[in-house]
Amino acid sequence: MGQFGKSLGKRLRGLSQKAMDVLMNYDWPGNIRELKNCLERAAILIEDELIRPEHLIIRDVSSVAAGDAVNITIPVNEFTLDGVIDRALETALRLCNNNKSRAAELLHIGRKMFYRRKSK
Repeated sequence: MGQFGKSLGKRLRGLSQKAMDVLMNYDWPGNIRELKNCLERAAILIEDELIRPEHLIIRDVSSVAAGDAVNITIPVNEFTLDGVIDRALETALRLCNNNKSRAAELLHIGRKMFYRRKSK
């Protein structure tokens, strides 16, 4: 963490235990380069001295809402298939901090399908 802090002019203490758990439970298909990029992005994003799970941007979306229920409220006049899909897309985006690739993964659809549906 010292190298990121030094280059960014920040004092970084490290990672919270939950952030460490997220990192340890991820497969890291891109190996060390992906891990390094993830930590560097987190170091850029944080305003305090400790990296937490919400600062980590990784392809694994299982930690986004693990164990949580997702509740979507849809007004009766919008209760159509398109309305339900639109709300699901919006909710996935919110849960993934507007990361469209991660939202598509969360919904188990391809990124192209996500973009196509979101542009309607």
